[in-house]
This record gives sequence, C-alpha cells and structure tokens, in this order.
Amino acid sequence: MAKISQSWLQGIIFLSSFHFLLCGNFCNRPRTYQYGTKSCPRCRTNKIYTETHCCNKWNGYTCDVPICNHPCKSHETCYAPDTCRCSNKTIGGVCAGHACFPPCQHGGECYGLNICSCRPGYAGDFCDVNPSDIIFVVDESGSVGSSNFRVTMEYLANGVNRLPIRYDLLRVGMALFQGSVKTRFQLDHSFDKSVITNTILETVFGIGDSTDIDGAIGYACGDMFELEKGDRKHAQNILVLITDGQSSSANNPGLQKCKRKNITIIGIGIGSSVNEKQLRSLVSKPEYYFDTTYDNLEKTLPKLIKTITDFCPPGCKNNGICISRGLCQCPGGFKGLLCETEAVCNQKCENNGTCTEPDTCVCENGFSGGLCEVDLSKTAPVYTETHVNVIQGLPKNIVIAIVTSLCLLLFILVAVILFLWKTRRLQAGIRTIRNTIRVTEPASGNNRAQMSNNDDDIYFYGAMETQGRDTWTIKRQDLSLETELARGRFAIIYLAQYFNHQDVRKVVAKTLKDDQNQDNVIKMKGKINFYGTKIGHHKNILDFIGSVNDDIRGPIMVLEYCSRGVLKEFLESARSNVTVDLEERLFRITLAICEGMDYLSSQQVVHRRLAARNVLLNDQYVPKITGFGPDPEAIQTETGDTRKSERIPIKWMAPECMKTTKYANELSDVWSYGIVMWEIFSLGETPYPGINNTDVLSVVKRGTKMKKPELCDDTFYKIMLKCWHYDPRKRSGFEQIKEELSKLFTEETGDDDYYMYYKSNEK
Repeated sequence: MAKISQSWLQGIIFLSSFHFLLCGNFCNRPRTYQYGTKSCPRCRTNKIYTETHCCNKWNGYTCDVPICNHPCKSHETCYAPDTCRCSNKTIGGVCAGHACFPPCQHGGECYGLNICSCRPGYAGDFCDVNPSDIIFVVDESGSVGSSNFRVTMEYLANGVNRLPIRYDLLRVGMALFQGSVKTRFQLDHSFDKSVITNTILETVFGIGDSTDIDGAIGYACGDMFELEKGDRKHAQNILVLITDGQSSSANNPGLQKCKRKNITIIGIGIGSSVNEKQLRSLVSKPEYYFDTTYDNLEKTLPKLIKTITDFCPPGCKNNGICISRGLCQCPGGFKGLLCETEAVCNQKCENNGTCTEPDTCVCENGFSGGLCEVDLSKTAPVYTETHVNVIQGLPKNIVIAIVTSLCLLLFILVAVILFLWKTRRLQAGIRTIRNTIRVTEPASGNNRAQMSNNDDDIYFYGAMETQGRDTWTIKRQDLSLETELARGRFAIIYLAQYFNHQDVRKVVAKTLKDDQNQDNVIKMKGKINFYGTKIGHHKNILDFIGSVNDDIRGPIMVLEYCSRGVLKEFLESARSNVTVDLEERLFRITLAICEGMDYLSSQQVVHRRLAARNVLLNDQYVPKITGFGPDPEAIQTETGDTRKSERIPIKWMAPECMKTTKYANELSDVWSYGIVMWEIFSLGETPYPGINNTDVLSVVKRGTKMKKPELCDDTFYKIMLKCWHYDPRKRSGFEQIKEELSKLFTEETGDDDYYMYYKSNEK
C-alpha cells in the first residue's frame, strides 16, 4: 500500500510540474477553424486560421508578453506578470534607466523615456529636425489667374501637411505680392496644421498688374522675419518664392536685406514667362531653383520638402557636403557632424571610406572592415535569431517547477534512447528512414519518394529523376558556360549561352561544386523538380528554363538572366538621381512584386526569405522574385536525421517567425512584403536603422513602426502599416493587397514603355 501511495505521489508531482511547464508564460491554447464556420465567415477557402488563448497575466500572439495590472513607472518595463523593473536592453541609446527609440540624433542626450536634450540648432523628440521659420511668398499678379492661384494654394496646403509643424520645430508664414506686398499670416499665427491649411485654402485671389519680386522678398526678409512676428534666433530662416513672371524692379535692395540676415531663398518659376536667369540669381544655391508649370507643380513637392528639411546650419566645414538634416559627409581626414574636427589615418581608407578618427574608417553601404576593405556583396549574410528572456522575474516556485520538469523529461528521454539502443531498435529505425529517403522507384512508375507528404520537403523533390522530362530537359551541347558570377554554399553560378535552335539566349546556370556529394545532388535535383513541377511560369517570378544532366558536373539548373541585377543594388545606385520617372518606376516595381507573391501564394508556396536582395530586375526593370525553394535550410546528417540550422533574416521576418520559420505562411510573407516596400521607397536602406538584430523583436512587440520613407506616398505607407499588424490574422492576403494597389494605377494603350501611370491625388 505504501508503494502504491508513493507511486501516486510521484505521478501527481510529475503532472503538476508538467502543468507548470505548459502554463505560465508559455501557455497557449490554439484553436483552428476554416472557411464557412461562424467564427470566421470571411476566411479564404484554402486557408486554416489559428486562434490563440493565453493563460492569465500573459498576452501576445505567442503568449510571451507579460501583463502588469498596475502601470509601470516611466523608467520601468513590465518583464513578468505584475513585475516591473528597469530595462537592461540597449535600444540605440540608454541613460539613467531611460531608453530613447530611435536614438537621439545630432549629439542629443537621452534624459527621459523617448525624450532627448538637443544641441543648439536642433529640435524634436529625437533631435532629428532643424528648427526652421518658413515664409511662402506667392505671386498673385494678373498673369496668374484665379484657377492657377487655386492650384498654388492647394500645392502649399499639401506641402504644409507633409511638414513637421510645431511651435519648436517648423513655423510657417505667407505673403502675397503683385506690385505691392501684403501679409496673409505671420510665423506665430498658428502651430496647428489644420488651421494653417484652412487659412491657405481660404485665401482669395487679388488681381494686380505689375510684378515686384525684389520688393516682395525684401518685405518678407525685412518685416516678417522679426522676433515680434514669431521668428526665432536659432532657427533656419527660409523664404520660398513662387512666381510666373519677372521682377519690374531695376535693382535688388530686397535681396540685400535677405543676404544680411542669412536667409535661405528657394525659387519656383512657373511657366514660360519667367525670367529664369533673374530668378536663379535670387536663390541661395543653383539647386534651390525649380522650373515647372502649373500642370506639373505638384511634382516639385518632394524636392521642395527635401530642400526645406535638409540643412546643416551653420554649414559644413572643410568642404563637407550636407547629406541630411544636420549631417555632413566629410572628406578624408575630417570628422564630426559638420566636419569640424581633423582626423588622421596612417593607412588610406578603401572603397570611398572616410577617416573619422586615427586609423578608423567609416565605410559606405556595402563595405566593412577597419579600412573598408571587405566587400559585403561577396560574403554570405549572417542573421541572428532573436529571443526574449521571459523566465526572468517569474515567481521562484514556478522556476523550480520548470527546471524540475525539464530534468525529469530529460531523464525519461535518455532512458528511452538507451533502451532502444540496447535492443537495436534505434539502429534499425535509422536505417529504415535513410533507405526511405534515398530509394526511388523505376522511371515508368511514380518517381517521388515516399518519405513525406510535405510539399516543402527538398527530399520529396530531390528523389525525383530529372531525366526523361522533355518539357524542361536541355541537351548538354546546347548550353555553353561562359563566366563565373558567384559561388554559393554548394553551387557555382555561371553566365551561360543557351542555343535553342532558334536563337542564342543569355541565361544563368547553377552547377554543383567539384566536391559534390550525394546530399548536394539531391538538393540540386530538388530545386530543379520544385521549379519544374510546382512553380510554373509567371512574369514576376525568375523563370525556370530547364535542366541539363551532365555526367561530370551532375544536374545543372538553367534560369532566366536578369541584366539589371539585384533590386537592392539598383535602389542604392539611384539615390544620387531621384527623378519623377524613378518614382513612377518604384510604384510599378512595388505592384509587380505583389503580383508575383500572389502567384506564389496561389501555388501554395511560402517564400520565407522575401527581401530586396532576393528580387532581380531584367532589362525592362521588371522585377523577378527569387530566393525561395523547397526547404533550403534543411540539412541531412549521416544518420538520416533532418535537422534545422536556420539563418533567420530578423529585420525582414514577421514576429511570429523570428524564432523559427517552420510555421511560416502567406501572412508572414505579407509582413516581409511590407518591409520590401519600405526598402523600395527608402532606396535600399536597411530596415530598422540604428537597431540591433537582437532588439528588433522587443521593438516590434511595443508596436513601434518604421517611419514613412521620404519618397513614399501616404497611400502606399498605409498599405505598409496593414502588412505590419502584429496579429497575422489582421493582415490582408496578397490577393487583397494586389487589388488595392491595382486601383491606384490606370492602363494606357499604345505606350509600351510606361503602360501604367500612378493615380495622383490631384483634384
């Protein structure tokens, strides 16, 4: 009886410990439901959705976000149920228990939660804005006309809506001129965008005969940029002149007033009646003059916003170039925000690197190393798997129960393995699995291995023979390998010529390395059969042309050649020449990638690695998605076990897949597509700038979203935000996103080069 009671007691302790292991912060209760049920009436027919129920005091999609009933203090973070303590994580910058995200800019110091103390000349929560006082001086002479004047007012209202208007950031005033000048509103009129835009839109056109441009700018510089009118001592003074005529003044006394006050003048000349030479003589720099028409006035807005917000007061030193707000690109030998400090490097920085400190180089994007000697494009990217330590702060008894349970489970597992090993059942099982993977049936029958029904298993496709498939088999003599382009982990990529008896075509050929083994052969055959049987053809998917069975090299995979290269490199190269045509091209690339991902989703294919580096451009700049395949991270050991050794691209991955991509699906690819959109409109910048890989998950959990890129339209940014719902069930599928994007475009017949035009918001 005592033995029975003791056994029952041990069982109760084991079950209790197991209960603690399953509950606590790891507790979740998934429930699946499909289309047609009352709980999910709008679900798609071919999808299965999961609803998660977390234990008490835990929240989040994976039930690992603790809940504190009493809000934590401003300098504390909720680390476990009802447990607050100071953050020990570094997010850009940390000081006195406070964290600032994003980090304080331009030498600012963090002194409170997301509050920075700024140096003179900078403002904003993160010291990322140069305070500016801006006065728009607008022509209302008779040549303008009421309809064109209305276009100008709508243009200015749109511009104000895009500026960070605030009493300590940007202030706006406006003056109207013809032969005389009048103030519409002063710099301290209001700091509310809606009030300012309404005032601009309610402005009535006043007809005048002459056009006195010099008198207008002289009035603004002399009477409106004054302390009693709202001007500030340390703010950058900017005058934006908009006119369609030429000045009737013989000399320039007004311009001299502006120069004495160091006021920056930006000019917008509209139409054919302007005196371009005269207007260019007024602006502060040649690039501060824009020539346009009333029909195309709106297209100058991105350039105007960039010019207004990108200043480096009091100016870059030592021939430095202002590249963003308060940040100068320094020549070799100088450092500092304004290139004011001399630095010496005994050895020369390579690849256009900049010497900032003795023997320290700052490298351009794409290079690394002490002297910027490492070309990152020729090395494999390394990703870090993010994890959150949610054990800390748990009650002591739960921690003890978890540790006890794990030890008990480990003991049972070891005992089972030893038992199977001694009875030789383990060896027999391993041999059975290994033989199942490698065995293939005769060519006349079903050549697929019977190991798994999972379509994403590389061995499922790797066990299929590629020979005898007329639809994609290419004769070896029809393929000529020309130039080696790159080397991967098990393959070499060549630029090749394909002679298909009709013409000669440039292609890309993937071959195995010389040290090929059976496992690599299976992987290559798996990729070939995966593309041939699963993917098919789509205009935005890298086209699979065929395969060659080479007795020496093994199977060779032949793919479409994209002459324009990788999308990310194209975006980076375009930064120095931002044009309206480029913006139009970015819009079309964004839609085309969505169409390609929608096609992959319809084929039940999950990408898992969608990023700008995995998109190629052909000679017509049509994007081609690549980088996906049948479980590319699977590694088979000599014993036949298939194990995962994942390299997870954290900054591109949905939060539910940041620990493993095993359960990735279309909705996790949608998150990555939103990141790709951000890459496109930021011209190839790395996502979450300034944030370490290990901090991305905690940043995402707090609901922080990346800011809208400068070239991004509000409509496209809203789609990005929809892609970044923390709960994947709230994200739209690619089919819905494609429909939403398609509504923004209209087709034009008879124009093959620009067959789509982005619909602007012009009225």
